Amino acid sequence: MWLPGRGEMLTAERLVPSAEGWQVVARQVAEQLAASAQVRAIDGALSPQERKSLLDSALRMIDEGTGPDPANFAQFEPVPAPDGRIAALRFVFPPYQVGPYADGVQYAQVPAATLLPYVAGEYQALFVQ
Repeated sequence: MWLPGRGEMLTAERLVPSAEGWQVVARQVAEQLAASAQVRAIDGALSPQERKSLLDSALRMIDEGTGPDPANFAQFEPVPAPDGRIAALRFVFPPYQVGPYADGVQYAQVPAATLLPYVAGEYQALFVQ
């Protein structure tokens, strides 16, 4: 995320410097992606066994792609609030990181209220309090 006022690129590592913060983000993102995978697995054309296999595979990929490592969350974009500050971050996951290619790019959004306790002090003013 480019910060024009500062002339710098904000990276995930600098935004959330603690392992504890990434554990919180990872858990919330994994829950959102798992819920989406469950919805996709509800397909009338699939047998119960095929549905289970599809869901097991998706959940395994989500677990691997959302471990609490900032590298897993390197692609993100701000969700602006009406006042221009950041209301949430939308994490972007390319195909194969958290699901098969057929699922395409996937997104998960984490609200500022969840992130703020873990955001580095120098960036907290960018977020809705």
